Amino acid sequence: MTYLPTRKQTLAHKAIERYTLFGGAKGGGKSTWLCTELRELLLETSSNVGFIGRWESTTFLRTTFITLMHYFTPEIILKHSPYEKKIELINNSILYYGGLKPTQASAPIDKFKSMELGCFALDEATEPPEDIFLALAGCLRLQRPGIRLRGLLASNPERGWVKDRFVKQNLPDHIFIQALPRDNPNLPPDYEEKLLELYPPEWVQKYLKGDWDFSIEDYYVFNYSLLDEATNRICDPSGPISLGIDFARTGKDSSVIAKTQNGHNTILYSSPYTEDTMSFCGIVGNFIDELRPTRVVCDTVGLGGPAFDRIREVNGDKTECIAYVGGSTQVRDKSRYLNVRAESYFDLKQKLINGADLPEVAKRQASTIKYEIYSDKVIKLEPKENMKKSPDEMDAIVMANYFDPAEQMTGRVVQFSGKERQDNENTQRKRNYRIGAVR
Repeated sequence: MTYLPTRKQTLAHKAIERYTLFGGAKGGGKSTWLCTELRELLLETSSNVGFIGRWESTTFLRTTFITLMHYFTPEIILKHSPYEKKIELINNSILYYGGLKPTQASAPIDKFKSMELGCFALDEATEPPEDIFLALAGCLRLQRPGIRLRGLLASNPERGWVKDRFVKQNLPDHIFIQALPRDNPNLPPDYEEKLLELYPPEWVQKYLKGDWDFSIEDYYVFNYSLLDEATNRICDPSGPISLGIDFARTGKDSSVIAKTQNGHNTILYSSPYTEDTMSFCGIVGNFIDELRPTRVVCDTVGLGGPAFDRIREVNGDKTECIAYVGGSTQVRDKSRYLNVRAESYFDLKQKLINGADLPEVAKRQASTIKYEIYSDKVIKLEPKENMKKSPDEMDAIVMANYFDPAEQMTGRVVQFSGKERQDNENTQRKRNYRIGAVR
């Protein structure tokens, strides 16, 4: 198949950086560059090993895979096994392909943990979480004479880790080469003109002009400018401490302990899921003994229920233990929020506006959290099961901050001092207050 690269595609082909992001708009020739560069990497050195994929397997097969087979022609293929999702080339190089989203039957990314790759390619790289990119980058260790270790990415402008890593930061061995529709002479002459007539203004900014800074902020809880400000400030950690505890629910989640103190939010502990929840309760107890928090707010859904009971049993005489049920409809403002999770997230947003800070790991999770407004004008967050990666650290910070009725009712960060602070703490400690569930 004859391939005449555009000027921008040529620049991307010649890039010497290990990790290359190409595209940033519709019609720039992203997938074509991705597949042809991958083909060259596999053919230029024998016994190379590569992978190409997209988040959703069905989407990959309907889009990227069609382009891939357009350039991986029969004369360079020795054997193709659709069952194994594996293509063997005439020079003994191998290409694996497929979706990366975990299913009940398998977690495709697990197979890469022991693989040695010479190259990989991610189409629409903003779809999977950053963990996928990092896992694949860790597999770039195949040692063969002449192999150029490369990570190839293609994407339209979206919020999240791709923008942070490739567009905003000047990281070593990373390069972003933007290609707009006007850079691709192979498109129909009226391609951009017709889309300008069809697309709403926000789509024009993102998908035709390649504006990574433009987004429909109304559908996201936190806008980027707010998150940037929050992660670039550090509040003075003084005064009462509150802990937020998020228990892992599945093998893909993390158990997290977050701390908030006078607007300063930190992650104290985060570890992969373990079935030994009692050990995690012991870790929580150690932090309670060390920090003497005023309150500990725990997620009590699923495994969190028995674990919360244990934490309260052992530490109830040391701190106020509060149960948190995000799906509960026991909210203060029923005219605005559908459940506790929505209300608590918007409470934290108000705190960030008022000057609270946020750790970087939580920023990346917060930037992807969407919400929708029901017909009765109440707000609901995107369900966690629909998200690419569970925002465990962010959830723990939200819980740590969602504890004080006096503070939350005013929608502002209340600063107490001296006797006022002590009186407030004593009053709150005496209250049999609950958040979405009985303590």
